[in-house]
Amino acid sequence: MWHSACGLFCGMIINLIAIWMLSMGAPKGDAQTSVVGLDSLQIGVLNYDELKPLLQYDNDTTYVVNFWATWCVPCVKELPHFLTLEKIYRDRPFRVLFVSLDFKKDYVRKLQPFVDEYKMNGRVVVLEDNRADYWINDVSTDWSGSLPATLVYKGQKRAFYERTFHHVEELQDIVKPFLNL
Repeated sequence: MWHSACGLFCGMIINLIAIWMLSMGAPKGDAQTSVVGLDSLQIGVLNYDELKPLLQYDNDTTYVVNFWATWCVPCVKELPHFLTLEKIYRDRPFRVLFVSLDFKKDYVRKLQPFVDEYKMNGRVVVLEDNRADYWINDVSTDWSGSLPATLVYKGQKRAFYERTFHHVEELQDIVKPFLNL
């Protein structure tokens, strides 16, 4: 019993360290943050209280937070545009965070292989919180809860989009004002 409790505690600590590294602008590119979880899951699983600080940094970095799931066809179709956007602005204070809303049964079977295939490790967290009525409204009062959804923010300036992006240029148009371009 103590051994499993220790394992859970250590897993939580590793998840928090990975999230902290992501939030502090851990190196991008080939550097990967590995979070070891149950059944070889390498993605941090957070409740909304743990995710919320990642949606409120008040610094000079522009954050794009994409809420998505592997079962959401429009989400999967737009994902390459977010990855391209990240490459375009890699030399600026800019970060993309992908918040997966996948079902728990799919974390290891679908989500982890997807994240590995698209080389998204270190930039993906899973939101596992059954208080959707609370956190959806807290992210944006304009959000109905449908996917995909994207939050862009820098300090106190925020914009929310409940839509699919079909071209990287559409994403650039919403990000440029935050980057003062």
